[in-house]
Amino acid sequence: MANSKVFGTLDPALSATLSGFQFSDDSTNSGITGSASCSRTAGETVLGSPYTITCAPGTLSAANYVFATGTTAAFTITVATVTVTPNSAQSKVYGAVDPGLTFTNDAGLSPADFSGSLARATGENVGTYAINLGTLSAGSNYTTVLDATPVTFGITPATLAVNAVANSKVFGTLDPALSATLSGFQFSDDSTNSGITGSASCSRTAGETVLGSPTRSPAPRAP
Repeated sequence: MANSKVFGTLDPALSATLSGFQFSDDSTNSGITGSASCSRTAGETVLGSPYTITCAPGTLSAANYVFATGTTAAFTITVATVTVTPNSAQSKVYGAVDPGLTFTNDAGLSPADFSGSLARATGENVGTYAINLGTLSAGSNYTTVLDATPVTFGITPATLAVNAVANSKVFGTLDPALSATLSGFQFSDDSTNSGITGSASCSRTAGETVLGSPTRSPAPRAP
C-alpha cells in the first residue's frame, strides 16, 4: 500500500493488500496465515521520492493459494518544517554596513545547512527595523518559516567629533568667541542637513601670557 512520512522521521510500518481471490474468498475467509514482507527502495530526501514499495510473499500461506509479488506502490517523503528565530539585540551604528543577521532554529541544523540570509525592513535612519525571512532556506527537505514572535534590528546613532577651531588674540585683549567644527558625518550628511540643534561649549585652559600659549581646548558637545 502507498505510504509516506515527514522528512527526518522514522519509516512507518509498510503493509500489503491481496488480490486474485476466487469465488467469494477474501483475506478473512481463505485460511491465510503469515504475513507479507514489504520494503522500499533506499533514499531519505524529498526530491528523491516517491520511492518504490515492493511486497514479497514473506511467510504467507493458504491451502488454496500460492502467493507472488504483485503491484508496487509509492512511498513519499514530505517536507519537514524548520522554524527560524532571529537572535535578539542585533544592531549597527548609523552609517555602518549591516552585519550578517544570525539566528537559531528548532531542527538542530547548523548555519552551514542554510543558504541565503535573513533580511530586514529597509531604512538607514536611527530606529528599529523588523527582521524577515529574506532568502534564507534550509533546502528542499524543509519548509523554512520565521518564528511568529517579531524580532527587530536596531540602528544606533553615530558619533560626531566636536573639533575646536584654532583662534588667537593680542596680549591684553579680551578672548574672541571660540568655535568648533563637526566631523564624522555619514552618507551625504553635513552640519546643515542633519537636524543638529544647540551649540558646542568651547573653553580654553587658563593663562594670559604669550609664552604660556597656545592654551585652549574644546569641551565635548552635549548629546
